[in-house]
Amino acid sequence: MSALGTYLRYGYISAPHSIFEGIHKIEPGTIVTLKLDKLVENRFTQTQENFWSLAGTYSQFSGQLIQDEKQALSQLDTTLNGVINQQSIADVPLGAFLSGGIDSSLVSACLQANSDKPIDTFTIGFHEKDFNEAEHAKKIAQHIGSKHHELYLN
Repeated sequence: MSALGTYLRYGYISAPHSIFEGIHKIEPGTIVTLKLDKLVENRFTQTQENFWSLAGTYSQFSGQLIQDEKQALSQLDTTLNGVINQQSIADVPLGAFLSGGIDSSLVSACLQANSDKPIDTFTIGFHEKDFNEAEHAKKIAQHIGSKHHELYLN
Protein backbone atom coordinates (compact mmCIF):
# COMPACT_ATOMS: atom_id res chain seq x y z
CA MET A 1 0.00 0.00 0.00
CA SER A 2 1.33 3.46 -0.81
CA ALA A 3 2.18 5.89 1.97
CA LEU A 4 -0.69 8.14 0.91
CA GLY A 5 -3.09 5.19 0.93
CA THR A 6 -1.86 4.20 4.39
CA TYR A 7 -2.35 7.75 5.64
CA LEU A 8 -5.85 8.01 4.23
CA ARG A 9 -6.83 4.63 5.67
CA TYR A 10 -5.21 4.84 9.15
CA GLY A 11 -4.56 8.55 9.69
CA TYR A 12 -0.78 8.12 10.01
CA ILE A 13 2.19 6.55 8.29
CA SER A 14 4.16 4.05 10.35
CA ALA A 15 7.94 3.76 10.30
CA PRO A 16 9.96 3.06 8.24
CA HIS A 17 7.68 4.53 5.56
CA SER A 18 7.17 8.24 4.82
CA ILE A 19 5.35 10.37 2.28
CA PHE A 20 8.66 11.12 0.56
CA GLU A 21 10.14 8.72 -1.97
CA GLY A 22 13.57 7.47 -0.89
CA ILE A 23 13.24 8.87 2.65
CA HIS A 24 12.48 6.57 5.56
CA LYS A 25 11.49 7.25 9.16
CA ILE A 26 13.71 6.04 11.96
CA GLU A 27 11.98 3.13 13.66
CA PRO A 28 11.10 3.31 17.38
CA GLY A 29 13.88 2.16 19.70
CA THR A 30 16.65 2.79 17.18
CA ILE A 31 19.46 5.26 16.71
CA VAL A 32 21.08 6.25 13.42
CA THR A 33 24.81 6.93 13.30
CA LEU A 34 26.24 8.90 10.39
CA LYS A 35 29.90 8.31 9.63
CA LEU A 36 31.43 11.40 8.07
CA ASP A 37 34.71 9.69 7.24
CA LYS A 38 33.14 7.16 4.88
CA LEU A 39 31.64 8.87 1.86
CA VAL A 40 30.26 6.52 -0.77
CA GLU A 41 29.06 8.12 -4.01
CA ASN A 42 28.70 11.49 -2.25
CA ARG A 43 26.54 9.96 0.49
CA PHE A 44 27.31 9.46 4.13
CA THR A 45 27.28 5.88 5.32
CA GLN A 46 24.87 5.21 8.11
CA THR A 47 24.03 2.43 10.48
CA GLN A 48 20.76 1.88 12.29
CA GLU A 49 20.99 0.07 15.62
CA ASN A 50 18.44 -0.86 18.23
CA PHE A 51 19.16 0.84 21.54
CA TRP A 52 16.14 -0.68 23.29
CA SER A 53 14.03 -3.77 22.92
CA LEU A 54 11.34 -5.30 25.08
CA ALA A 55 12.91 -8.77 24.86
CA GLY A 56 16.33 -7.45 25.87
CA THR A 57 14.91 -5.50 28.79
CA TYR A 58 12.85 -8.47 29.97
CA SER A 59 15.83 -10.83 29.85
CA GLN A 60 18.00 -8.29 31.69
CA PHE A 61 15.53 -7.83 34.53
CA SER A 62 13.53 -11.08 34.55
CA GLY A 63 15.15 -12.24 37.79
CA GLN A 64 14.25 -8.95 39.46
CA LEU A 65 10.49 -8.95 39.05
CA ILE A 66 8.67 -6.77 41.57
CA GLN A 67 6.63 -8.83 43.99
CA ASP A 68 4.38 -6.30 45.75
CA GLU A 69 3.24 -2.68 45.89
CA LYS A 70 5.70 -1.68 48.63
CA GLN A 71 8.64 -2.96 46.58
CA ALA A 72 7.28 -1.22 43.45
CA LEU A 73 6.99 2.12 45.26
CA SER A 74 10.46 1.77 46.74
CA GLN A 75 11.96 0.93 43.34
CA LEU A 76 10.14 3.85 41.69
CA ASP A 77 11.31 6.25 44.41
CA THR A 78 14.93 5.10 44.15
CA THR A 79 15.00 5.17 40.35
CA LEU A 80 13.14 8.44 39.88
CA ASN A 81 15.10 10.34 42.53
CA GLY A 82 18.37 8.94 41.20
CA VAL A 83 17.63 10.07 37.65
CA ILE A 84 16.38 13.49 38.76
CA ASN A 85 19.45 14.03 40.95
CA GLN A 86 21.71 13.04 38.07
CA GLN A 87 19.95 15.39 35.64
CA SER A 88 19.78 18.35 38.03
CA ILE A 89 23.49 18.91 38.55
CA ALA A 90 23.74 22.53 37.42
CA ASP A 91 25.30 25.86 38.21
CA VAL A 92 22.08 27.68 37.31
CA PRO A 93 18.68 27.75 39.05
CA LEU A 94 16.56 24.64 38.55
CA GLY A 95 13.07 24.67 37.11
CA ALA A 96 10.36 22.47 35.66
CA PHE A 97 7.31 22.81 33.48
CA LEU A 98 4.33 21.99 35.67
CA SER A 99 1.10 21.14 33.87
CA GLY A 100 -0.78 19.94 36.92
CA GLY A 101 -0.86 16.37 35.66
CA ILE A 102 0.64 13.35 37.38
CA ASP A 103 3.95 13.17 35.50
CA SER A 104 5.04 16.80 35.79
CA SER A 105 3.78 16.97 39.39
CA LEU A 106 5.84 13.94 40.37
CA VAL A 107 8.98 15.20 38.65
CA SER A 108 8.56 18.70 40.14
CA ALA A 109 7.97 17.29 43.63
CA CYS A 110 11.10 15.10 43.43
CA LEU A 111 13.16 17.98 42.05
CA GLN A 112 11.99 20.26 44.88
CA ALA A 113 12.57 17.58 47.53
CA ASN A 114 16.17 17.24 46.38
CA SER A 115 16.84 20.99 46.22
CA ASP A 116 18.01 23.16 49.11
CA LYS A 117 16.07 26.20 47.80
CA PRO A 118 12.79 26.67 45.94
CA ILE A 119 12.85 25.58 42.32
CA ASP A 120 11.03 27.57 39.64
CA THR A 121 7.92 25.97 38.17
CA PHE A 122 6.24 27.25 35.01
CA THR A 123 2.69 26.81 33.78
CA ILE A 124 0.81 27.93 30.70
CA GLY A 125 -2.85 28.63 31.43
CA PHE A 126 -5.86 29.11 29.20
CA HIS A 127 -8.99 31.19 29.81
CA GLU A 128 -11.14 28.33 28.49
CA LYS A 129 -11.91 26.27 31.59
CA ASP A 130 -12.06 22.97 29.69
CA PHE A 131 -8.41 23.34 28.65
CA ASN A 132 -6.97 25.06 31.71
CA GLU A 133 -4.84 23.05 34.14
CA ALA A 134 -3.17 26.12 35.66
CA GLU A 135 -5.22 25.95 38.87
CA HIS A 136 -4.10 22.35 39.45
CA ALA A 137 -0.50 23.34 38.77
CA LYS A 138 -0.73 26.27 41.22
CA LYS A 139 -1.97 23.94 43.98
CA ILE A 140 0.88 21.50 43.32
CA ALA A 141 3.40 24.36 43.34
CA GLN A 142 2.06 25.62 46.68
CA HIS A 143 2.16 22.10 48.11
CA ILE A 144 5.79 21.44 47.11
CA GLY A 145 6.96 24.99 47.90
CA SER A 146 8.22 26.01 44.48
CA LYS A 147 8.45 29.55 43.09
CA HIS A 148 5.61 29.39 40.59
CA HIS A 149 5.23 31.35 37.34
CA GLU A 150 2.09 31.41 35.18
CA LEU A 151 1.47 32.69 31.68
CA TYR A 152 -2.08 32.80 30.33
CA LEU A 153 -2.60 32.57 26.58
CA ASN A 154 -5.60 33.77 24.57
